[in-house]
Amino acid sequence: MKRGIELNTDIEEILDIMSKSIINKGLEPVISGTKKMIENDERNYINFLITLFNYGHISDIKTKEIKKQETTEGSGS
Repeated sequence: MKRGIELNTDIEEILDIMSKSIINKGLEPVISGTKKMIENDERNYINFLITLFNYGHISDIKTKEIKKQETTEGSGS
């Protein structure tokens, strides 16, 4: 019983499937877009995602190093 509501196994299974479907539909554009950007070596977008999802414990210092490397590579040096 959760919050005073008794759920049977069928309802729990349906809610689980619905929740996963909603999450997948919400994340699919981000995941497919990221995959395309990686395939095209578009680092600006990848750096944006690193900054956006910094909860992955990638330090700000590491992000700055990646951006510096990108700038160096982009300038032909």
